[in-house]
Amino acid sequence: MGVYSKIEWCDATLDIISGCRHGCPYCYAKALTRRFSGDTRWNLSQTEKYTVTEDGLYILKEPFFNKDGRQIIYPFGFEPTLHLYKMTDETTEKRIMRGRSKRVFVGAMSDTFGDWVPDDWIQKIFDLCGMFELNYYLFLTKNPSRYQKLIGKEMLPEKQNFWYGTSVTSEDDKKRIGFLPPEEQYHTFISYEPMLGPLDFTEMGDNQKRFDWMIMGTQTGQNCKKVYPEREWVKQAVAFARSKEIPVFMKDSLIPFIGEKNMLREYPPELLVRKRSIKTRKKLEASCMMCGKVTDKSSMVGISGRLSTRGNGTQSIGYMCWDCLEKFCGEHGLDYEHIKAGIRKELPVKKRKART
Repeated sequence: MGVYSKIEWCDATLDIISGCRHGCPYCYAKALTRRFSGDTRWNLSQTEKYTVTEDGLYILKEPFFNKDGRQIIYPFGFEPTLHLYKMTDETTEKRIMRGRSKRVFVGAMSDTFGDWVPDDWIQKIFDLCGMFELNYYLFLTKNPSRYQKLIGKEMLPEKQNFWYGTSVTSEDDKKRIGFLPPEEQYHTFISYEPMLGPLDFTEMGDNQKRFDWMIMGTQTGQNCKKVYPEREWVKQAVAFARSKEIPVFMKDSLIPFIGEKNMLREYPPELLVRKRSIKTRKKLEASCMMCGKVTDKSSMVGISGRLSTRGNGTQSIGYMCWDCLEKFCGEHGLDYEHIKAGIRKELPVKKRKART
C-alpha cells in the first residue's frame, strides 16, 4: 500500500497509481521507475497478467513477476498504472496505515489528479484513505484545476485530515495556486519545488487565495541543465509566508544555498498532532481507578495485589494517577512521600551506551 519515506516532510508514501503524462524534464519518479521496470517488452507480452483501458491505462489486479519469479514494481515503465493489489496488501497496511498517525504523501510516483486519471481511480484512493482516518493524507498535483472539477461533482472530500496541494516552480505556473480548493472548507498547501525561478507574491493581497503551508526545495539529480536557486528567491517566499503566518518547511536540498542555520522545518499545528489507534491506546493508556482520567500508563502508578492463597503471584488491579494516589494515602493515613520514594526507586533506569 505504501512505504516509509525518506521525503523529509512526510512519514510514508501511498502509491496506488504510478506513472504520469506531464513530461517534466526534472521528474525524479520517471528516473526511479527505470530501475524497477525490468524487461518492459517482455512484460507487455504477458497480456494475461494485466488489463488495458481504451485510454491506454494499465490495471494490475495482482503483483507482477518476471521470468525469474522476482516482483516487478513498474512493469510498464512510467505509463499510468493502477495497482489494485496494493489496496489489500495486509503487510503494508499494518506498517503504514495503522498504529500512530502518520503524514502520508499520496501519489509520490504519479499525479493522482492528472487529466488522464479516471474519476473512479481517484474515488478508490479517497475511499481507502477514508478507512484509516488516523493519518493525514497529503495530495499533491500539477493539475489543481482537477480539484475544482471534483468539487463540482461533489467528489472532493472535506475531511480535516485530507490536505490538497499543488506544485509551483516559478512565475510560469504560479497561477496554479488560484485553483486550490477554498480554504474555508479545505486544508491546502503549495510545494515550491523544484525552484526554477522566483515567485512574486506581491500580487496576492489580503483578498487573494491563501494556503496553509509552504514546502520549498531545489532540483536534485544529475541533470546537466540543473537550475540552482538564488537566495533572494528564498527570502521573497519566506517573507510572504511570514506576512501571512504560513509555516514553511525547507527540504535539505536547500542547505548548500542558504546554510543550515537559516533552514526552516515548520509544520501547520494540525499536522503535528500524533493520534493513536484504538489498539495502541489500549496497550499504552489506562484510566485512573479514582478520577477516571485517561493518560499514559508510563505516567501513572500500577496497582497490584496478592491473593491470600499461597502460591499465587501478584495480579494487576489497575492504575492510579499521582494526584489520586496522594489523596488516597491522605484518606487512609499512609505516608505518601515514603511510598512515592519507594516507587521512584524501583523504576527501571535506561542504560546509555558509553560514547567511544
